[in-house]
Amino acid sequence: MDKKEILEIESKRKDDEYLKDVRIKGARIGSIVLLIGMFLFLVIDFIKGEPLEYRFFVLIFGINVVTDIYIYIKSKEKQYIITIILWSILTIAHLIKYIQGLI
Repeated sequence: MDKKEILEIESKRKDDEYLKDVRIKGARIGSIVLLIGMFLFLVIDFIKGEPLEYRFFVLIFGINVVTDIYIYIKSKEKQYIITIILWSILTIAHLIKYIQGLI
């Protein structure tokens, strides 16, 4: 192996480690958003005396949106744009159903 090959291998390792760190941090941010969202929904449902229906879908889909947005911003991997759009559609649809149930 010459010096150039060694540098290429090391550069690839650093990129892999960076993407791993981005995914871990994205999951952490998504989890924090999930906890905040769950708390808000619990308070709203407690005050209104409503049963829990669509809020869990909103939270599950929402955490994926936030995680994928963070990963996309940090890694610029285009594949995340599709998942962001799909998860966003599902989140918004369930959020609308949840809000309709409150009215």
